[in-house]
Amino acid sequence: MLITILDNSISYSSETINRKPLGSSQKCVINLSVALANRGHTVKVVNKIKESIFLDGVLWSPLDDSLSITTDILIVHQDPELFKYVLKAKKKFLWLTSTSDLILRKKGLYYAHENKPIVLCQGERHGIDLPKFYQKFNNKILVSGVSDCFFSNFSFKHQAIPRALVTTHPLLGLEWLLDLWKKDISVKIPWAELHIYSYLLSKGPNIKVSDEINIVSKKARDMNNEGVKIKTPLVEIEMANEIKNYRVHIYPSHNKEVNAATLAETQSLGLPAVARPLGAVPEKMTNGITGYMTLDEKQFTDYIVRLLSDDSLFKKMSKSARESKRKRKWSIVAEEFEAYIL
Repeated sequence: MLITILDNSISYSSETINRKPLGSSQKCVINLSVALANRGHTVKVVNKIKESIFLDGVLWSPLDDSLSITTDILIVHQDPELFKYVLKAKKKFLWLTSTSDLILRKKGLYYAHENKPIVLCQGERHGIDLPKFYQKFNNKILVSGVSDCFFSNFSFKHQAIPRALVTTHPLLGLEWLLDLWKKDISVKIPWAELHIYSYLLSKGPNIKVSDEINIVSKKARDMNNEGVKIKTPLVEIEMANEIKNYRVHIYPSHNKEVNAATLAETQSLGLPAVARPLGAVPEKMTNGITGYMTLDEKQFTDYIVRLLSDDSLFKKMSKSARESKRKRKWSIVAEEFEAYIL
């Protein structure tokens, strides 16, 4: 069966995942396409790649060369306007892996109406929160998995300096978290460190970012004495290895988040989290078992302090996170998708 996936974001293929850090959406396309190929399907991914290449059982092709696609199964990723490239398909899917304004653009609405795709959501909350226009379509849940490197069975290193990990977007709760760290957490544990992995904050001075991001960046850099460090994102296999140096994943989250991909990755490895129960977070962790969820600021900081300083609590929650049944390999996701196309 020929399965074609269309994506209009950037140029990438399955080898890119080991060469540079990628966003969660691109990693979703790579992992699902390879998993489907491993299950015997003929898989083609069409994106902004410059030249066609066959890698890991998948044909990666330029979007510019694909003006009248014919396929058995079509997966349009994030942007409904991509349906315009398709001449014929037995089944059509719109796969939403992260928050996207593309689905509400006029052309997107038009092509969604014309093609009436099955909409693949990230979870129950995502399906409920879809715009009303998309509620009329046949909506299915296809929860994304995590790469195999995040199933590594390594042991966490004991650190003399307890470190907290942050992966949030600079404008989605990071400034709020920095204020909590400065006024409370760093006061109680002055030797602790907060490591922020952010492409936008780690950019050089010649790269332009918004004024809002510059404000957050300056605040973070000015807190070096409070243990705040800005880190450049790593390719995922290196990131998976780096996570063993941390004691807690702090995850502010936000209401529009539909995937919480990095939280799923750290939970899979066994890193406890402290998060606000917003968006997709409640679908990725178990409160009081694999970490803590709360909207109360005092509780939020108290939980972070506890995980940074209490070895027995950390080990207990780490074990629970690693053994959680919420962990999903992409082979399982591919199998679930097959049930929608048969």
